[in-house]
This record gives sequence, C-alpha cells and structure tokens, in this order.
Amino acid sequence: MSKYKNFASDVIEYMGGKENISKAYHCFTRLRFTVYDESKINMEQLKKMPGQLGIKKQAGQYQMIIGKEVADVYKEVSKQLDIVSESVKPEFETKNNVKFKFNMNSIIDVIASLFTPILGVISGAGIVQGILAIFTSTNLVTGQNAQVLNLIGGSAMAVLPLLLAITAAKKFNVNIYLALVVAGVLISPTIIQNISPDKGTTNYLYLLGMQIPALSYAGAVFPSILMVLFLYFVEKGLDKVLPKIIKFVLLPCIALFIMIPLMLIVFGPIGNYIGLGLAKFIEILFSWEPWLAGMIYGALRPFTVIFGMHYAFFPVILSNLASPEARDFLLPIHLLTNYALAGAALGATFLIKKREEKQIATAATISGFFGVTEPALYGVMLKHKLSFVAAILTSATMGGLAAGLKLYSYAFASPSWLTIAGFFSPDQPIWKFIVIICLTFVSLGMSMSLTILFGIDEYKQENKNLYNGIRKYQILKYIKAYRIALKNNKGKNKILKEAYKDGLRIKTFAKGKILTLDEINNPTVKAFSDKKGFAVNINQENINAPFKGKIELVDTENSSIILKDTNKNVKVIIGMSAENLKVDILVKKGQEVELNETLFKIDLKEYKKNKLDKRFYLIILDKPDNHKILKEFDEAYARKNIKMVSIVKEV
Repeated sequence: MSKYKNFASDVIEYMGGKENISKAYHCFTRLRFTVYDESKINMEQLKKMPGQLGIKKQAGQYQMIIGKEVADVYKEVSKQLDIVSESVKPEFETKNNVKFKFNMNSIIDVIASLFTPILGVISGAGIVQGILAIFTSTNLVTGQNAQVLNLIGGSAMAVLPLLLAITAAKKFNVNIYLALVVAGVLISPTIIQNISPDKGTTNYLYLLGMQIPALSYAGAVFPSILMVLFLYFVEKGLDKVLPKIIKFVLLPCIALFIMIPLMLIVFGPIGNYIGLGLAKFIEILFSWEPWLAGMIYGALRPFTVIFGMHYAFFPVILSNLASPEARDFLLPIHLLTNYALAGAALGATFLIKKREEKQIATAATISGFFGVTEPALYGVMLKHKLSFVAAILTSATMGGLAAGLKLYSYAFASPSWLTIAGFFSPDQPIWKFIVIICLTFVSLGMSMSLTILFGIDEYKQENKNLYNGIRKYQILKYIKAYRIALKNNKGKNKILKEAYKDGLRIKTFAKGKILTLDEINNPTVKAFSDKKGFAVNINQENINAPFKGKIELVDTENSSIILKDTNKNVKVIIGMSAENLKVDILVKKGQEVELNETLFKIDLKEYKKNKLDKRFYLIILDKPDNHKILKEFDEAYARKNIKMVSIVKEV
C-alpha cells in the first residue's frame, strides 16, 4: 500500500470529493487543483493536514505546497481520481457552463499549465547544452561527437512548438494529435530548408499568391498557443455541423486544410514576432538603468514565486534564448535569488529550536540548493518574517549585480548549481562565468548572515515571556503585577528585579471564565486541596502549555498530565474537571513542549451542543523552597496568554 494513500484520500475528500475536481496536476513542489464548486472545499481541514507546507488559492486554482515528495503524492492522487492525463473532466467549459475567463489569473494559470509538464525535459536538454559548451571550448569534445551532443542539447528547443501544442491541447480540451500535426509544419523540412542563412533577409514560399515567410521556429512559444486557441473553435464548430458517420475522417481533413495555411501565414509569423517583441521590450527596460531594474526584479522575484506568477516570465526567457543572440539576462537573476532564499532557510535552520521546524528548514535548504525554493518560502520564511526580509534584501542586491555586470544564461534550465553549465558560452569572457559561480556563494552567505543577524522574531518574543524584569512593551501590566506581588513592600526597583529574577510566570492555558479550585468537584483537585492553582471554563478547542517544559506523566483515565519546568523546578498538573468525556491528549510522556503548544483538544461545538462540562484546572504541585506563589490576575475572564500566577523568589 502506498504511504501516501491516506494523505491523497484526505486531500480529495477536503477538496469536495472526486466529483468536485475538474483538474489535478503538479509542478516541482505543488499539487494544483481546479474545482467546480468552491463552497464544497474544507480549507480548515486542508490547512491542518500534516505533510503540507501551505495551501492557497491563486490564478483560479487551489495550490497545496508539498515539497520534494509532490510527484509521489500526485501519483496516488491521480490513481484515486482515475486520471489518464491531467484533466479529470473537460476544463475549458465546466459542467456549470462557466466559460474560460480571459483575465490575469487565467493567463497565469494557462502559462503554468503549459510549461509545468515540459520543464523537466527542457531543463535536461539545457544541462547537456551547457556542458557541451564547456567541453567544446576546451577541445575535450570535437567533430561529429560535438555535433551529436549538440543535437541532444538543442533537441527540446527545436521541438518546443510541438511540446507546447501538446500541453495547450490538453489545457483547452483540443484533439492532441490534430494540434501536433498543425504545429509540426513549423519545423518541417520544407520550412527549414528555405530559411535564409542571412539573418537580415527572409525567404518566402507561396500559396495562391500569399506569402509564407520561412522563419526559424526553434524555441518559439506563442505560435502553438495561438493556433490551439483558434483550433478549439474550429474543431467545436465542425463537430456541430458534420454528420457523425463521416466526422471521424472529415473533421481532421477540413481542420488541417484550414489550420495549416493559417499557421504558416498568420499564427506562426505573428506568434514569432510577439515573442521577439516581448523579449526586446524587457531588454529595453533593463538597458535604461540595468542596476536599478535588476534590483527591482530581484526584490520582486520571491513574491512572484509565492503567488505562482514566476511562470509568466518563461515565454520571455524562451524568446530570449530563441533570438539571434541566443542568450537570456533573467535566468542569472533567478539563479542568485534561488540561493538567497536557500541562504535564508539555512540561517533559520541555525536559529530554530523546535525539532520539527528545524527538520523542515533543513529540507527546504537542501531543496533550495537544487533550485526548488517553494519549501523555503512556505515552510520557513512566511513563518519567520525576518528571514524573508533578509532574502529580499539579498535578492535585490544580487539582481542589481547580475544586471549591471550583464551576466547571461545560454540554455533554459531550472537555475541551480546542477545547471550552472548553462551559464557558460565560448562567446563570452570566461570571467563572467567565474563571477556568476562566485555570486551564488555570496548570495547564499549574505542571506544566511542577514537572517542570523536579524534573528527569528518569534523566539525573541517567546523568550521575553520568561519574566526576569519589566518587559519593554507591557510596562503598565508589570507595574500592576509587581504591586500585587509586593503589596507590603515599598516596591523599590532593585527589589522588584530580585524577586522575579529566578521566577516563573504561569499563563492561562485557554481563554474563558476564570474559576477557583474550590468550584471544581474532581477527585484529583480534592486530593491536592492544600495546593494553589486556578481553573478555566474554556471557550476554545485547544488547551495549551502555560509554560515551556517536559511532560512527566500522562493519565488518560483522568484526562490529565503533569508538566515540569526543569529550569525553574516548577511542576504542575493540568486536567479536565469532568470524568468520562471525550478529550484528545496530544502529548506523550517524556515529550518536551513549547509555550502555547497544544496539550489537549476537545470538540467545542459538541460540548456546547450537549451542554457538557468544559472546565479545566491547573494545580501547582512543586516549587523551589525559597519561592512563593502570587496571584496576578483578578478579572473574571481570561484572554490568551494572560499571566495568572507567579512563582517568585522571597526577598
């Protein structure tokens, strides 16, 4: 049985079931779903699923970030959905007859759908092309060996119009074989043999007096996309008017007579010029102030990945590589920003204390080394904001350097050390290749150092909760607490600090109505009637740790646990007042827990519906001999993280 079977089953269930999913596919790190009815999706449960790094809606689809295991998870999902291709049902028109909307979200969704399935093969060929460039420049490979390897390296770009015809046909529910044949004329021998060797002139073929330009379509992006969009309507129209008995043969025949001339005369040339024009436009923007443009693009790069907009730049990159210069200036920025994100994750790894989060950060760092940055963004940086700031500052700096130094890529691949050969060309100075390698380490080190310098803000805040003096942002609350704690003392500052120096403040474990232990009719509470503590009639599902410590005992029969702060030598028992009610205990004996980590969980709706007792108590069992217990909260209702009692040193 697949280890992802239950995970896949839960994802499908929370997405509204198999019948609610119109499309499912994956990219490097994300499962992507398009659904019919969004109201059936259980986002709350999806976000709670272990093994996912985040889920969000973007470009009309729901994206679940999985990480490096996404391909294995997708295999199980596709098996349970009975997927043959990516589409479960026709996607261009849903069963609710909602037409495809031509807006920015839809455009990004289309681009992602077209390029995701073919990124692997394009990147693989790009790696070969980069390695070949190094070998030929050093004369390690020459003659026919070089020619054959060049065929391998250029293979994906040569047939890119065919690859895009396939993915576009799947996306728009068009006959794949028909789209493939029409796109195939762009790289037919007749067109290739008539391409002018002079880049400044164009040769023409003629059909009924109409000119057909013989252009190079290797690496062309837009011709196949435009053709498939038009073919959708042609095929749909012919399907309505042709008799069923002859439709099987006649529909492709008529479609080919219509589409191939249009492809050669209209879609091919126009699509080719769109790609070259878009690439030229971006190049002009960068040529005005390359340092500034590079910094802006570098700073924005992490955000484009978060929102899934990075696919929108693929047509520009491919058009750059298909241009006469055969080089791209965006991929070097992508490479350096990838290592800025990996460096931030690496820096966070050194700072994070929780074992599970440290494992996520470590895995995200390793993925970042290989050019996959979503785990770093979703698993680390969106939780630890200062590491994200460090990555953005580094990305902006590296983007400015890459653009200002005019660094280029000469092959399309997911940028990383594995594909670094794609940034080498015999036609450029060797120092540029050396510089771009060095800058990857500079980017990694700078982002890591800034992250360590900035620190992890969540843990700074958590450490401040262990009181040893007056907190900067809650001085008024502390003054009140100190007055209560030292009501018989003049309250000199030196005495205050001494009293709390080795003390511990115990917070409320849940929000709700504050009760005394005398109001709790429970055998455990009665057994410790000489001890101090408090109780809460809770108004939330989770009961959390009131301080950082270690679980010494778990009593499932009485729904209670014993928690000890080993540093302060304070031990408390936390449990439920009522007996024989369903309570989920989420910790084990010997487990170390952080402040606010969940200890128990109840079904609050069920408790309220049946008017069940939802009171929990906390009893202080042990404390240091020279310390005393002081009450600090006198109000009737506690919010989250309210300081209930303090155990302070007697002075």
